[in-house]
Amino acid sequence: MTYLHVTATLGDYDAWKAEFDRLHEERAKHGGRNYQLFQSSDDPNRIAVLIEFDDEVSARSWNDYLQLDEGKAAPDMTDVEVTYLDMVEHVRLPTA
Repeated sequence: MTYLHVTATLGDYDAWKAEFDRLHEERAKHGGRNYQLFQSSDDPNRIAVLIEFDDEVSARSWNDYLQLDEGKAAPDMTDVEVTYLDMVEHVRLPTA
């Protein structure tokens, strides 16, 4: 599994989220399996998204798709950082 990790500051979370949700089907066509969305507890317009893909080729393909068509990229995003991550270990800790 490869994960696409994106952090960004948004101008308008609600507008960005509507666009993000609109692209669920297309994201799946590019190999997206699931995602986790986080908001900063200090600033709800500062977000992090972790999207799971089968492999790095699929993750990069999705990011390229967004970059090639500005109409598909979420509006008003700054401080964008994109990282491709491979899972090395996943451990469930025992409950206390």
